[in-house]
Amino acid sequence: MASFRNCFSHAFPGIDRYYIPFLSPVAKGKLPRRNERDVDPKANDVDGFLVPQIISKNAGDTINCIKHLKDLGYTSVNLNFGCPSGTVVAKGRGGGMLIDLMAMRKYLEEVFSRSVLPISIKTRIGVSSPEEWEDILNVYKDFPIQELIIHPRTVKEVYHGPLHLEAIEKAKEMLSVPLIYNGDLKTKEDIERITSKFPYLSGVMIGRGFLENPDMLIENKSEEERKTLIKSYVDSISKTLIEDRGWGNASFPIKAIWNSLSNRFSAETRVTKNLLKEKDQEKFFLLVDEMFKSPLK
Repeated sequence: MASFRNCFSHAFPGIDRYYIPFLSPVAKGKLPRRNERDVDPKANDVDGFLVPQIISKNAGDTINCIKHLKDLGYTSVNLNFGCPSGTVVAKGRGGGMLIDLMAMRKYLEEVFSRSVLPISIKTRIGVSSPEEWEDILNVYKDFPIQELIIHPRTVKEVYHGPLHLEAIEKAKEMLSVPLIYNGDLKTKEDIERITSKFPYLSGVMIGRGFLENPDMLIENKSEEERKTLIKSYVDSISKTLIEDRGWGNASFPIKAIWNSLSNRFSAETRVTKNLLKEKDQEKFFLLVDEMFKSPLK
């Protein structure tokens, strides 16, 4: 959501690119109201480039959505073929696009032939087996993909199990497009390990890692300075959400943020558990203050 990106960017500037997930165009490429609010340029104030991410299996709706995004001022889009959510995959979207490669090829042929903007793709390496990857690459190699963002797991592996890093080498061997790595990047050391192993990468995409470790790219800062930055970020997003939705509705996304962020702190288990189940706004933020009194991990 735009408010999350804005608050994160103000506290932790320097991110090259932010992706706006997941835009789900409906008839004639129109976007649901929540998506429309999220892509409104007036609502986005980030220190970085913005790329809308479309999740759809309907080529016509996708093309019309891309035209709309161009009218809003966007200069590129991303197609998501990687989301492993069961409900998304069951509808043949996200990672579900990889189930029927003939249908995926037909979709890409129509979208690339009529798109008014450059297109990148975010992908998994298969549905149930890494052995599917070469067939998927044989589809991708026939299209002028701006960048290919690879999460080297299958759809069924979701976010668990080993990463199939050999898939990155296979993509380099078969494609001549810029490659971006995504998956299990939780620390700066994780990033350095991957970029050292694959020096030809054009970049890395960090997702869930920033939720647990938002300050991972900050250098030469003391623990107290890091806490100040993290507090600025969570205070800002909490205030924004409460003003927009009221505490009752805002408490859910705020607690979702803390469900990940609590791993950054060495607070007692009692504090974390109480924080995530506390319903009273005043008591909740007293527990937040208690979290910040504990050391960072």
